[in-house]
Amino acid sequence: MKLLFRSVNLVVVLALLLVLPGATTAIAGDNLKAKPGQGTISSALYGTTAGGQDVYEYTMTSASKNPMEVKIITYGGIITSIKAPDRKKELKNVALGFNNLQDYETKNPYFGCITGRYANRIAQERAVHA
Repeated sequence: MKLLFRSVNLVVVLALLLVLPGATTAIAGDNLKAKPGQGTISSALYGTTAGGQDVYEYTMTSASKNPMEVKIITYGGIITSIKAPDRKKELKNVALGFNNLQDYETKNPYFGCITGRYANRIAQERAVHA
């Protein structure tokens, strides 16, 4: 299970790098640093699952003329927030979701989930020849 969460962490960071322009990071352990004038990625503990697994939230902010912010948690790679500028150039969250981990665990209809409900269901699959 730990390997799955670590894999999701890496996928989340790589996905964030592709989503927001101008974000450059140097990864050293769990520390993510950006060059001055470019986007940033930070992480924080989002909560703990009922099974005792820590879930982290990664926040990536672009440093462009019209900045954006995306937040993704390591519980299924769920996008918890996408903030984009409105007409008044104010950042507003446009993602549908919950404000806490417990709601994602108990009543989540897969809001913001990038892995899907069948993730890892075919890990031991093999070809069947007729």
